[in-house]
Amino acid sequence: MTTPDETDKAPGRPALPRTLSARVQAARAALWWERVWPALWPSVGVLGAYSTLALLGLFENWGLIPAWAALLAILGIAAYLALRSREWLARPSHDEGLRRLEEMNNLPHRPLSTYEDQPASGTGSDRLWAAHRQWLKDRIKALRAKWPSPGLAAHDPYALRGALVVCLVAAFAIAGPLSGSRLAQGFFPGFTGAGSLGQVDAWITPPDYTGRAPLFLNQTTGAAITTPTGSEITAHVFGGSRPQISLGATPLAISANTEKGETAYEANAIVETDAILSITQSGRDQGTWPLTVTPDDAPLVTLVEASATRRQTLKLMYEVADDYGVTDLTMDLDLDPIFVLEDKWIFQLGDDTFQREGFSPLIDGFVAEQVITSVDLPLPGSRPTDAANTVYKDLLSHPWAGLPIQLTLTATDDAGQEGTSRTHTMTLPARQFTKPLAAAIVEQRQRLAMSPRNRGSVAGFLNAFTINAETHIDDSSVYLGLRAAYWRLVNARRPGDLAGVSKLLWDIALHIEDGDLSLAERELRAAREALAQALAEGASPGEIEELMQDLKSALAR
Repeated sequence: MTTPDETDKAPGRPALPRTLSARVQAARAALWWERVWPALWPSVGVLGAYSTLALLGLFENWGLIPAWAALLAILGIAAYLALRSREWLARPSHDEGLRRLEEMNNLPHRPLSTYEDQPASGTGSDRLWAAHRQWLKDRIKALRAKWPSPGLAAHDPYALRGALVVCLVAAFAIAGPLSGSRLAQGFFPGFTGAGSLGQVDAWITPPDYTGRAPLFLNQTTGAAITTPTGSEITAHVFGGSRPQISLGATPLAISANTEKGETAYEANAIVETDAILSITQSGRDQGTWPLTVTPDDAPLVTLVEASATRRQTLKLMYEVADDYGVTDLTMDLDLDPIFVLEDKWIFQLGDDTFQREGFSPLIDGFVAEQVITSVDLPLPGSRPTDAANTVYKDLLSHPWAGLPIQLTLTATDDAGQEGTSRTHTMTLPARQFTKPLAAAIVEQRQRLAMSPRNRGSVAGFLNAFTINAETHIDDSSVYLGLRAAYWRLVNARRPGDLAGVSKLLWDIALHIEDGDLSLAERELRAAREALAQALAEGASPGEIEELMQDLKSALAR
């Protein structure tokens, strides 16, 4: 069996021991490297500098022709520098390897070469020759191959190789995940992105009302990610081939942006059910994240009590609850259907159906004044998640005051979901007027609010009130107010012509009953409610101070 070094030594020479033969091969390789590395260092330096520029993104915005021209120029320079001296192409011989081992181990008299010598026939004893070879074998047992020493410092006196290494490491750190695509752009212009990977940035942004911070996704994310329903998924892939981004079984639409050099891909989606977000690029997995969606339940509202106080103010006790907080609470009013069916003849409702919510029937294109059927209620604090509260509402001026109504509370959250309470039937608190004229005006006002068909008869009543006014109306402002309401009813032809008539009749009735005291009391109550709502919502000190001044002024009046 021949040893590896027998292929290039002189034929007929005896084989070296196997361990020694391996060391000879290592010595030949070290000797070859000492010749190759100084010869190739200029070419390696040129290619390293080019790679550094590519990693820094210098060629990302270059056109195809300039990029190829630069690449071919660099390759040409590197080839010229490598081939200008071809001595390094010749592999060191077997004898050169033996001689290097002898020199490295300071062996005099070339014992390795003499080990392979053959005695001339008939020149001595075979035993003596065998003893001589054994003596040589014992001397070469401790041979050690040493690392190559190319002496590059003599060829690179300015230590540019160290600077090149530092620049390459810094360039790789700056490029990060884009290193592969930028090197591909530098060495394969026009093929960048084909089969390469880019940098993935993906995050989930919960709805603002949840108060949760965005969640950034990375490859270390293992367990299922819990996120509120309605969260927005944003995925960016910078560089590489066009990715495939899917949410569950649905592929997402991907937009590409090449304005800033490296192609950037983006996809967005709203997640509403459990799904798996996956990003693949060039057939390889760039990220997989299972998503668990927590539902946003509709708010709950409970009407605990609805009653009238001694001052005929509507008292409401309620409880609200929602996972992320209630934003709005309203009280919806509707006339009791039984009352409408039994007593519609009083208000001449007839069989007309309502055309618009909150409006009386359409009569020849004429619309009566809108009746407020939804009243905003204050919440105990800003966006309460679980709270109870008691509020008072002055609805004495409502046209339905004194009539049987159905009352329902509706709570709304940030997602627009609504929750309703039970419907409570009661008589809406009403003020009792002791003066006949004030009570009659309020009754006509109520008839007008029930149906615009009554505007003619209501106008007739108001006209009758002002006949011989000097005998029963002492205040000229009351007379002028009734005449103004009369003429507006008579001349009403278009929608909106009756806007404000109901409030005018109510103010006239209060003035007749109490003079200016009722109006001042109404202002005081409104100022008190505004202050209470501002305190519950955590208004600024300046706003609270201003409302306090309004309350003091109303109390003084």
